[in-house]
Amino acid sequence: MTDLKSQRMRTPETGAILVTGAGGEMGHTLLAMLAAVHHGSREIIAMDLRDLPKESAGHVARSYSGDVSDSAFIESIGLKHEVSEVWHLAALLSTRGEKSPELALKVNVMGSANLLKLAADSAARRGAREKFMFPSTIAIYGVPTLEAKRAAGRITEDQCLEPITMYGVNKRAVEEMGRYYARHYRLLAADRQDCTVDFRSIRIPGIISADTVP
Repeated sequence: MTDLKSQRMRTPETGAILVTGAGGEMGHTLLAMLAAVHHGSREIIAMDLRDLPKESAGHVARSYSGDVSDSAFIESIGLKHEVSEVWHLAALLSTRGEKSPELALKVNVMGSANLLKLAADSAARRGAREKFMFPSTIAIYGVPTLEAKRAAGRITEDQCLEPITMYGVNKRAVEEMGRYYARHYRLLAADRQDCTVDFRSIRIPGIISADTVP
């Protein structure tokens, strides 16, 4: 039986790693990398809408098929595993997001909210900050016209944050949610704890995999 005090003193590097969208372009390679780095010392958990291919399944301790927008499903994973690190790659991408913007909102924003809640809950149980890795996109930038784009020149990360696609809008929203969970989560709660989410994000211009088709 695990002593509760010793469990709470564990560092983030001792818990399980959860990878969402594990069957996609980035997930395919990430699972192999994580397995090679940790050599079985960390429990690697994968989830995707579909079952993982055999070569990817061999890198994980457990895989789940399910939807990130299903809050009960995500909560159940958090209760089954001592997750200390989340790589949240699952998303509905730009082209399909424009065809089904409401579905994109559900998957990209509400799905991310479910994962951030899992991370916050796990951090509270473990007494340690929870790492949360999130790939954002340069689609969060937007200018109304080509002339305005030329006039703007080189911009900073805080300029022109007016995305014109649902995908860009979704990613921008999750960036702000990540900031909230990292700095202000449950700001007015009487039992608020400092152990929350260590949110990390980078705005990627594009991904081309050598191993998988987009």
